[in-house]
Amino acid sequence: MAFSFFYQYLDNVGFLILAAAGLIIIFGMMGVINMAHGELMMIGAYTTASSYHAGVPTVLAVVLGGLAAGLVGIVLERLVIRRFYNQLLSSMVVTWGISLVLSQGFLAVFGPSTLNVPTPFSSFAVGEQTYAVYRMVMAAVAILLVAAVWVLFTYTAFGVRARA
Repeated sequence: MAFSFFYQYLDNVGFLILAAAGLIIIFGMMGVINMAHGELMMIGAYTTASSYHAGVPTVLAVVLGGLAAGLVGIVLERLVIRRFYNQLLSSMVVTWGISLVLSQGFLAVFGPSTLNVPTPFSSFAVGEQTYAVYRMVMAAVAILLVAAVWVLFTYTAFGVRARA
């Protein structure tokens, strides 16, 4: 019972850290409340799943998903979001609109069904309960990401400029 609680805790915290890291950096550096952050993750997920189902190896599909989300984010920043730096309410409304367009656009194109990608890791059992290894890997990646961002913003010239 205690292991199950600990496992679920790490799983949930790891996901929240990964989701929040981008929001914190965007808000801190640009003064933008990004309501479309989840939709950019959706673009990455759909790209990953679509690539995998097209025959691309899982690891490469995940990389393509990250690149697609990043590319769409860059395009949105250059075309729309840049005009709303340090305007909290305006940036929130604009990114909420982007969020609605992206989510409803994907719903119209892909429908409400889901695409699955098999996990790249196995699972293990404790007693009668089965646990996925990839969730522990995600928690470890989240911890490493927090450490890397802390080092980046504390000990590099980029971090000093970003915090100024």
